[in-house]
Amino acid sequence: MLAEAPGGLFHGIDLALDGDQGIAVWSDRSGAWVVPVAAGGAPRGRRVRVGPPCDGGLATARADGGFVVACLERAMDEAGKSGHVTVLRLDASLRPAGSLSFGPAGRYSRGVALAMEGEGDVPVVAWHDGTPGAHRVWLVHAAPGAEPRLVSREGLAAGAPSVALRDGQPIVAWAETWFDDDGYLVGQVLVSDLRGAPRELAVIIHDDPRPVLARDGRGPLVAYRDERPAGTRARLFVQRITDDLVGTGEPLAVGRANGTGRPHVVACEEAVTTVAPRSFGRWDVLIGLNRLGPDLGRIGIERQIYEYGVDFSLAAASCAGEHLLVLAAERGHSTRPLARLRSTTVDCR
Repeated sequence: MLAEAPGGLFHGIDLALDGDQGIAVWSDRSGAWVVPVAAGGAPRGRRVRVGPPCDGGLATARADGGFVVACLERAMDEAGKSGHVTVLRLDASLRPAGSLSFGPAGRYSRGVALAMEGEGDVPVVAWHDGTPGAHRVWLVHAAPGAEPRLVSREGLAAGAPSVALRDGQPIVAWAETWFDDDGYLVGQVLVSDLRGAPRELAVIIHDDPRPVLARDGRGPLVAYRDERPAGTRARLFVQRITDDLVGTGEPLAVGRANGTGRPHVVACEEAVTTVAPRSFGRWDVLIGLNRLGPDLGRIGIERQIYEYGVDFSLAAASCAGEHLLVLAAERGHSTRPLARLRSTTVDCR
């Protein structure tokens, strides 16, 4: 076990590995925390509080000589507090080595994504800005004096973004939703390289698709949640996209992904593994792992991280050679007031 959350609530978790070691990060009501971990998941030192709670989520990545953490703090209008994203640099000893903050981030903001541009030198951060009547996606190259750029389209409700690099340049994926003339929720998954209009990749009927960008040896991929066909539980769909950001082939329905936490897609050992929280039975939530080959064909059956009576609402994963290191965070309830953050390894072969 890596941590326990007071009040039974984690705002977000993430993981970054550098060779055989890395860090696990999480946010709960007591603040944002970091602990050094080995590739096998065991802590290598004491945990360190690095800031206030990231109630809108957080993300981490490796950087030159250390790590970067992006923390999304929501606005508290009643307290006169504005919301913002803080980009915090940590050195190899997890000591703060500088920070920058950017806004806006309204009271309903949820979801922040991070990639490192230029050999791990400049953090590229995309985040969700949730304000009553306006849900948007912003992106910034987190350098002194930088100004955030609005990525999503005006007049539509945007959701949490994902960001990745293509030939050293950022690409961003997100979803926009609206109600059609018959009152049904519909939307689109979009991707943009910040040059011209965004590309429309998929039509969806889910209120929280949480698209995720990834890359393996054959190029970029996108994964997203959708409830198609209508009336089904949300499943995770994976599709390859070209360097021109056009979807190729039919999206593959991988498995159920109707948990609250966002999915992950990890390239490891010449395969791609999807990691997604999903319901099991009436109350429990497990983490399902599905391995896909280069042609996105399924390899074996779904593996699961499960414990009776537990809601594993959040997951994070990273490749560690021949295995995946997976973080699993619980959601507490009346009989389990402390939620736990745990690590486990999954064989990639």
